Amino acid sequence: MMIVYRFLQWARSASAADRAKAAHLLARAYLESRLAPLEREAAETAMIYLLDDPSPNVRLSLAETLADDRGAPRALVLSLARDQRTIASVIVERSPVLLDRDLVDLVGEAGEAMRMTIARRQNLSIGVVAALVEIGSVDLVCRLLDRDDIAIANVSLARIAERFGVDAAIRMRLLDRDALPGAIRHDLILRVGDALATHALLRATMGHERVRRVTDEACTQATLALAGEVPTTEMPALVEHLRISGRLTSAFLLHALCAKRPDFFVTAVARLSGYREQRVQSLLDGGRTQALNALFRSAGLFDEVLDVMVEATTMRRLCRSDLAAFPAKLATQYADRRRKSPVVDDLLLRLERMDRNARRERARLFASEAENAVHAA
Repeated sequence: MMIVYRFLQWARSASAADRAKAAHLLARAYLESRLAPLEREAAETAMIYLLDDPSPNVRLSLAETLADDRGAPRALVLSLARDQRTIASVIVERSPVLLDRDLVDLVGEAGEAMRMTIARRQNLSIGVVAALVEIGSVDLVCRLLDRDDIAIANVSLARIAERFGVDAAIRMRLLDRDALPGAIRHDLILRVGDALATHALLRATMGHERVRRVTDEACTQATLALAGEVPTTEMPALVEHLRISGRLTSAFLLHALCAKRPDFFVTAVARLSGYREQRVQSLLDGGRTQALNALFRSAGLFDEVLDVMVEATTMRRLCRSDLAAFPAKLATQYADRRRKSPVVDDLLLRLERMDRNARRERARLFASEAENAVHAA
């Protein structure tokens, strides 16, 4: 104890450089020497005294010496973590003494620069990442998404999409994640559609109504593509997301049926109707008209829409060898009802649009194959 007393007396008149060296030696002795309990307590008291040193270099020397050691005094580490930024960042980025709850508190208390420091830590937990996602900036979230060594919970990914889905850099990073849940991908698709629909240049050149129609169709096609790509285990969650968001409309279901998405269509109808998926699949494959009517009524389809869906299901069975022609045949079947029912009219317009898009895609593919054949010859 007497040595510590003498150190404190000496520190009052020593230069800042000498105090910084002494702080380093004192911290090293605490961490590496086999001090008796009273000596360790005295050494810790001396280091705590140095927290009030007027020279930041003294506190920085203390922080750098203690930063990587699990044996550093917790009270000292917590105080240094709230010192000025150059000192605190050393502790905050490196110290294993800081617990998740400490880091979460710092996320809420500190500014963006310190949050960036926390985001650089190794072994960031899901909870700390969630706190950073909740109030961090676009740049900080980009930094988190760029790290392959940390786990980000799906709820945090959803929060990122909610906060920053309009930002192109964020969208790109989210969509590049192989395991991104389908519901979040769909939200991002809609964000892109909204951005395009409100784009001033597009509205000026194409007109508001046409831009809305084009973006709506693009979002539908992108969602159908997504439905065909998500893992089977995620399909119910995507269907539920579309249902809650009001996107699982009769028109979308008809799109799914016509667009070769049988798994998605089966799951969607099962979720809406309460039938088991195996039963839905069996009815779609061979159920009679009365059974199909009961199925689709349970799914919430009525009147003209019910009639179209039953007819579409029956016709699809007959067109299995030529599914590409299915939308056009169905549209022709109901052509005499145009303008008699607004709902059916909208469905027919969508079917015709699907047929046109499919024809253009086949034409592009044919032209590409022809060009490749010419080059190969």
